[in-house]
Amino acid sequence: MICKEYIGRYLKLDNHETLPILLRFHVFFCHACREEIEKMEGLFSGMDGYISFHAPSDFTDRVLAVIQNIELEHAPRKTSPIKYWFIVGFLLVLSTIVIQFAKPNVQVRLFTGGTVDLPLNIIFAAVCALYLVIFIGSHLQEVSEFLKIHRSH
Repeated sequence: MICKEYIGRYLKLDNHETLPILLRFHVFFCHACREEIEKMEGLFSGMDGYISFHAPSDFTDRVLAVIQNIELEHAPRKTSPIKYWFIVGFLLVLSTIVIQFAKPNVQVRLFTGGTVDLPLNIIFAAVCALYLVIFIGSHLQEVSEFLKIHRSH
């Protein structure tokens, strides 16, 4: 090991913890590390008298209150109920079927010779696919639970 790694090991130790045998052996033979550790020990022991921290009596309560506020701010948003998603999805599919028989659509088909059917159906398919992606994305947990239940059967 190189000296930086030994110094890093020393810094990871708790206050006044005994040095591990390999570190002690290295410090015994390496003059640079021994001086560095002696300097740090002098600094740390000198700081012991200056650092005095006493937490207020209500410190724990204040920390827990802050944590609770953070949890409330980041609480999962409520999504709209699945029944509304199914109703809108059903209406979307129903509208794609009904529009085929609507009078304006029939007139456009007669006027254009049916060349509008394919682009219109592609648009409806894209809207349905987008709706399905948004539904699955907003209800990912429910969809994964549903798939787990039906995959096991």
